[in-house]
Amino acid sequence: MGFPFFSPMYMPEVRVKIFGPRTSENDSLEKIIGGQWTHNYFPVLYEDLAAQVEYIEIKEDTYNLGGGLVLKTKSLLHPVACLGYRFEYKGKVFCTVYDTEPFTDMEEIIDFIKDADLLVHDAQYTEAEYRSSKSGWGHSYMEYALDIAEKGKVKRLAFFHHDPDRTDKQIDLFSQRYNSSKLQSFFAKEKDEIFL
Repeated sequence: MGFPFFSPMYMPEVRVKIFGPRTSENDSLEKIIGGQWTHNYFPVLYEDLAAQVEYIEIKEDTYNLGGGLVLKTKSLLHPVACLGYRFEYKGKVFCTVYDTEPFTDMEEIIDFIKDADLLVHDAQYTEAEYRSSKSGWGHSYMEYALDIAEKGKVKRLAFFHHDPDRTDKQIDLFSQRYNSSKLQSFFAKEKDEIFL
């Protein structure tokens, strides 16, 4: 997951705060993330980290992060606990909704993403792929992401969490097919920078 290669974790002057949900009663956030530093996965042990690491478990709620930044979280539909994040700052809204199945009650998720300047949404499948064999895998389809973004009056939609079997050519073809006259949509790619 990358943390073992995050060099600040090995610097004694660094303080790192890790926010996330508890996945089960037995698995704390610290156990899940810190468990990467075991000989099963990595040659450096958790005890060898030099940074001061603080684990903050969050759930579906609203959090004032200070400096005018507000975070709202939403429980998503995935086999393992996942949260959607809505960041509000100086009149701008950025939402992430990935690792989720489509909501049966669309209004529940539409209320969460409403009027977002940017929504980054799970779009691993086409609707045909999802309905034929991917339901229950914890991911959404492109048509659904576009539909809720339009209904939520989102300004920009980034399709995210592409199927690992997709080629760049397929993504390019999808970018022509899945667009809207109501909002700007695009397929996220590495090193994209988006200004709100």
